[in-house]
Amino acid sequence: MEAYYSNKFVTVYNADSASIDFNVYSSDILFTDPPHGIGKRTGTISRSRSHKNAYIQYDDSPENVAQIIVPIVKAALLACNGRGIITPGTACMCLYPSPTAFGVFYQPAACGMNKWGWADCQPIFYYGKDPRAGKTITRCSFIVTERASSTEHPCAKPIEVWQKLLEKGTLDGDTVLDPFAGSGTTGIACMNLGRRCILIEKEEKYCEVIARRLEYHKPLNRLIKD
Repeated sequence: MEAYYSNKFVTVYNADSASIDFNVYSSDILFTDPPHGIGKRTGTISRSRSHKNAYIQYDDSPENVAQIIVPIVKAALLACNGRGIITPGTACMCLYPSPTAFGVFYQPAACGMNKWGWADCQPIFYYGKDPRAGKTITRCSFIVTERASSTEHPCAKPIEVWQKLLEKGTLDGDTVLDPFAGSGTTGIACMNLGRRCILIEKEEKYCEVIARRLEYHKPLNRLIKD
C-alpha cells in the first residue's frame, strides 16, 4: 500500500483499518484514540457544534463500535503481541476487551456533560506488559488542563499529555501503531520522542491535516535532529 505521507519517523496511510493486515507493520504497541463522541448518538453533550458529523459515514452507536471498531482494536492488539494503550471514551468502553490496567484523563475544566453531570473523566485502557515493569513505577492517570492540539478535528488530543502517555507505554526504538489517526497527534508525539509510528486514517481530509501538521512540525526533544 502506498503511503499518503512519510518522514523520518512517521508513515501515514489513507485506508480503512478494517481492511488492513496489521501484522505487516511489525509494530510494538497499539496506541490510539478510537472514534467516540463524533456521531449522532454520543455519550456526552458538547457545547461546540463546529465539528458535527465530522465522519459523515460513521455513527458511534454501540452497534457500530462493537461491529466495526472493537474488531480493529482486537486485531491490532494481536499484531502488537497484546501490548496497547487506548482511550475508548465512556459510552461504549465496556464493549472493548477487558484491560490489564485502568487509568483516566481527569479534566477539571471539562465543558461536556453526560446525563449525571460534567463529563470530567475519560478512561485509559492499558493492555499487556508495562515495558518498564520492575524498573520504574509511573502513574496510570493524568490531569488534563491543556487545549486540543488541533482545531481541524473534533477529537484531537492535547499534545503534552498525549506525549506523556506515549512515553509511559513505549521505549526507545519502539514502533507505534495508530489505526485511528484522526488529526495525527500520535505522529507529533512520536516525532518529539523519537519513536517511529504507523498512522492509518480513513478520511482523506484528515490525512491532509496530518500531512500538513507533520510537515511543519519541529521535534521538541533536543536530542532529536531533523
